[in-house]
Amino acid sequence: QTPYVMPGQPPSFKYRCRQQYRAMVNLLDGLIGSIVQQLQAKQMWEDTLFILSSDNGGPLVRAESGATNFPLRGGKYSNWEGGIRAAAFVSGGYLPLAMRGKQLDEMVHIADWYATLAALAGVDSHDDLAERSGLPAVDSLDIWPLLSGSVGASPRKELPLGPDAIVGGRWKLLLGAQRWAEWSGPNTPNATGSDDGEQDTALCGSSGCLFDVVSDPGEHTDLSSVHPYRATSLKARLETLSEGFFQNSDRGIDSCPP
Repeated sequence: QTPYVMPGQPPSFKYRCRQQYRAMVNLLDGLIGSIVQQLQAKQMWEDTLFILSSDNGGPLVRAESGATNFPLRGGKYSNWEGGIRAAAFVSGGYLPLAMRGKQLDEMVHIADWYATLAALAGVDSHDDLAERSGLPAVDSLDIWPLLSGSVGASPRKELPLGPDAIVGGRWKLLLGAQRWAEWSGPNTPNATGSDDGEQDTALCGSSGCLFDVVSDPGEHTDLSSVHPYRATSLKARLETLSEGFFQNSDRGIDSCPP
């Protein structure tokens, strides 16, 4: 992210964050179009697998970009579907004709692109250096069989989101205090919204809040009292997985807000 994202602006001109974000998306759209045109002009498009993926939902903080993830709950920095459910698409001539224009609702993690591209390139996704350094094994899964139509289901069946959240199949368990528990409207920000994530916090406690994110992607109904065994099972699974979690302290610096 840069403070001057559109060419031709004077050095003294600065966007407000939401305006800057929209300008960045506009610029990105133009750049992608130029890349596609160049690949087509050089007769390379038919051998191209073009992937565009978001990394997370939009941030609800007005000072950042004031996004809306309607009809999902929450946003960036949260474990709610509005924070973790993101859009992606695959295009290019390498994509089988039968899969073009299809919508897939299978579970995929952004990390899965690594193993997928490694497999397409004929490279082993195992990281020997990481293993020698004592780091956890690669979590990425090859999803090309899904994208190419060879199989109908994703190999990924669970998503550990952190020490206090996990998705297993259609079920999602949240533990403790979960911030940004609000629902954005289709027109956001507006007078009813809040910039305070603490103000919209769901207290899920140690037993957790359980949601069926297939039938209830907006996370309106906590089913922990209806399916306590599922909540208990997911919590146990999360505790097992958390033993292999790895985190570092690297943090980037956003240009807006500074």
